[in-house]
Amino acid sequence: MSDKTSDALKDIIITVTDNSGESNAIIEGKVFKINTDTIISGVVIEAGGKSVTSDQDGNYRIENIIRGEVIVKAGKTDYQTYEQTVTIIANQ
Repeated sequence: MSDKTSDALKDIIITVTDNSGESNAIIEGKVFKINTDTIISGVVIEAGGKSVTSDQDGNYRIENIIRGEVIVKAGKTDYQTYEQTVTIIANQ
């Protein structure tokens, strides 16, 4: 039996999509267990005051994120929380 309390979420793959002509952006990506290619579902991703849960393939998508500096957090019971700050700039 492994001790999940020492597990952590791997770097979240973050893609920012610029909605040309729109004032907001999309943050999307995939969640993996650290140092592995193991996909993690059921992870709560928070950004820009919104939250979603990663699907069975580890994918997530948060829409209508206001441009600027955004803190993206990912967490799941028995895993260490992951946090990353990203800056969303228009036309990037």
